[in-house]
Amino acid sequence: MRKSYNLRLTPYREVLKGLIDKEASSLKETIQLLDRMKELLYQCEPECRRIAEKRGVNIRQSGVSVVGSLFSWGVHYLLIKIQELGGLPLELNFSISKDHELVRKYATIEVGDERLKPDMDLLIFSEREDTPLLIFSLKTSLRERAGQTHRWKLVLDIALHCKELKEKYALDYKVERDVKLGFITTNFYGELKDPQHRATLRFFDYVYLARDDVRVGPPVKRLSEIVEDLKEIYGA
Repeated sequence: MRKSYNLRLTPYREVLKGLIDKEASSLKETIQLLDRMKELLYQCEPECRRIAEKRGVNIRQSGVSVVGSLFSWGVHYLLIKIQELGGLPLELNFSISKDHELVRKYATIEVGDERLKPDMDLLIFSEREDTPLLIFSLKTSLRERAGQTHRWKLVLDIALHCKELKEKYALDYKVERDVKLGFITTNFYGELKDPQHRATLRFFDYVYLARDDVRVGPPVKRLSEIVEDLKEIYGA
């Protein structure tokens, strides 16, 4: 039974969707496109610039946000296509909502009178409450708020494992469902070579690279490997 997703399209997303649909004719090819997201985003650039010019948008000012949004949507769309082709369990759900109810319920840490939520670009989950919520931050560069994401994970670990600091910072977090945090990047500027940037990756449960033109090594995997990881996590 095919699942129904509300994939809201914008003119920019239509460009990326067209590129994906043209090349995703089989399950294998669709999975491989996950490793070519960097290339696909570059291919979108000329047409997206033309769209921006027609709309009177300053692409220099808005370009980063447009590309970042396209990246999240593209990975989201590819995972749905892989599921439709039988490559992922039907029980899995994918969402790019920034304010999903499951994140509010299970992944919000109270800090005194304030609430701290993760910087989320993609949520993967099953309706079965004995399975984890996978929260992913998707960034084209490690410069783009990667620090904000791993700091939330650090606060979560403090709330879970360090009673003294939990009390010191007035942290309140009740474990009602397992939450895993992942990071996906196209690494546009090659920051993964920088030891300082690589150090931040230790705070994530999963790290994937959405390009196939550079080598990867632990803890970084190719994004296409997320398919087998999801099958293992959710017992498919």
